[in-house]
Amino acid sequence: GGLTGCEVLVRWQCPKRGAVGPDVFIPLAESNNLISGITAFVVRQANKELVESGMLGDTIRRVSVNISAQEFNSEKLMSSLLTMLHQSPQLYPYLQLEITETAALSDLSASVRLLTRLRELGLKFSIDDFGTGYSSLAMLKNLPIDEIKIDRDFIHDLLDQPRVRAIVEAVATMARTLEISVVAEGVETQEQLEQIRFCGCHEVQGYLTARPMEIGQLTDFVRNQWSSVSVVQPVNQ
Repeated sequence: GGLTGCEVLVRWQCPKRGAVGPDVFIPLAESNNLISGITAFVVRQANKELVESGMLGDTIRRVSVNISAQEFNSEKLMSSLLTMLHQSPQLYPYLQLEITETAALSDLSASVRLLTRLRELGLKFSIDDFGTGYSSLAMLKNLPIDEIKIDRDFIHDLLDQPRVRAIVEAVATMARTLEISVVAEGVETQEQLEQIRFCGCHEVQGYLTARPMEIGQLTDFVRNQWSSVSVVQPVNQ
């Protein structure tokens, strides 16, 4: 029933094309070696806005930032990212980096070594869109992660497909035993929320709780005390 954190999102308002989604411009940025610049901008802007808002700590205790597969699998880019993160000391203690399961599993042994080293430096990690790639029990067993986010496609089918409910419940049970938090993504209805509670997920994220919003709207949202469900709140940059 409380706010547990926020996820920082980035959107591109192009003068010619209007709103361009990250599913379009992130692959372009990766193919043109521009992704690290976007991530740096996102972190700097999140640091500026969240620190200035005064909500870090008491209100917002976790700030999730997405890291691309290209960055995660590049020692040079990750080193550059870590240097930049240390330049945001007020944000750093609350940061959680989100990576896709495909990125983490491309070289599981290397991922284990990298995540272990970065967690020793105080960073937390989440596996985003869990279940959409080639999910592996070895991921849950070996990777030192703090959270998995069950993909919205599973949540969408939760009410209609008993097999999906069984999968979500099994994943939540395994993760809980391993002390990994479970977030259900894409929650849009009260019925989905009730099923998710039954399955044992810890937190939810989606339009039922809040839509993406700019920092001023988030400040008002927190001040006016939003809804009565656990929420990972998106912030729109």
